[in-house]
Amino acid sequence: MEHNQMLTHIESIPALIRDIFPALDKEAVRLAAAVSNWPLASVYLYGSGDSWAAAQGATSAFMELCGLPAFALPSMQASRYAPGYCMPPRHTVLAVGISSSGQVRRPLEATMALTAGGFDPILITSNPDSPGGTSAWEVYHTPVPPFDRSPGVRNYVAAQLALYLLAIRLAQATGRLKEAEAEGMVRDLARMGDTLAQALEEHRETLRRFAALCAKEQRVEFLASGPCRGAADFGVGKVLEATGYTALSPELEEFSHMNFFSLRPERIPTVLICPGSARCVRRALELERSTRHQGRPYLVLTDNAPFLASGEQLLRVSTPLEEKFAPLVFSFLTAALAAYMPLEKGDRYMHGHQGPFLEEGFPTIMDSEIIL
Repeated sequence: MEHNQMLTHIESIPALIRDIFPALDKEAVRLAAAVSNWPLASVYLYGSGDSWAAAQGATSAFMELCGLPAFALPSMQASRYAPGYCMPPRHTVLAVGISSSGQVRRPLEATMALTAGGFDPILITSNPDSPGGTSAWEVYHTPVPPFDRSPGVRNYVAAQLALYLLAIRLAQATGRLKEAEAEGMVRDLARMGDTLAQALEEHRETLRRFAALCAKEQRVEFLASGPCRGAADFGVGKVLEATGYTALSPELEEFSHMNFFSLRPERIPTVLICPGSARCVRRALELERSTRHQGRPYLVLTDNAPFLASGEQLLRVSTPLEEKFAPLVFSFLTAALAAYMPLEKGDRYMHGHQGPFLEEGFPTIMDSEIIL
């Protein structure tokens, strides 16, 4: 399997970043100015599926740059729990939702519930006129051009970049970052497209070989902590959508308490994700030894961390990565890994939405009941 729909999307990402980056940054500047005078005390980022993974990948950026506690909430948590239990003073919480279509029911319900609860949510969306867009206090427009039916990669990258840029511009607008510092970070993000293109070009064979092993065993586990946990969860989502193989993403430390005891570890392909700048890097280096001890076939995704892995076990990104922005790169690579996994004969992406995967006759993510 050299090319498929998902690989076509992945290969389009570098050009997409170059095309939409100026518009994303302009929106970030506008929205940061609109909330910079709020008495902010915390940040809620919410979404479902890929969007929740993007939220997880951005909490550290808001905490480190803006000095605010930041939480990634699944849409159900944001819709039926947070507004009911947490009624903070107005404008003390920055609530940012993610829904590319603006029509998926649970993120829509969350946006409506947060609005009704006295929050002023911002929705990151490609469809400002959608129900979600019109329910939000403000829209962060991510103008992702139309493409073939999407496996979610292009919209995910746009949302992840949007969150990073909002964190940078908010820190600048509130005086936590000097203009030169903020502009330097923005320039680095603008070059992410080149970093992704280079990483894919250099490591296609490594990804293809490990993907074949995952397909043989029909499973994979992604291990990460901190913001890169979002990249691990995104990888799980892409593997399940593309192949349906068993995919898990235990948190780095919790792996030792749970997944370490799985039967036949020598048949569990494992991906360890950690940049050299990570707060958890020393623990990740220890867990590589656990992985080796169990005889797990494994692949390390890193930049410059001193892992034991070499050759086909190591995918090293040549550009040094800041931990808070690393999830964008590693999410791209986990999606590429999923795209290279051979399918069972006759299978299609998302199993063609056929048989038990046919979404008819019951409430789906697009027509679930909204409760406020």
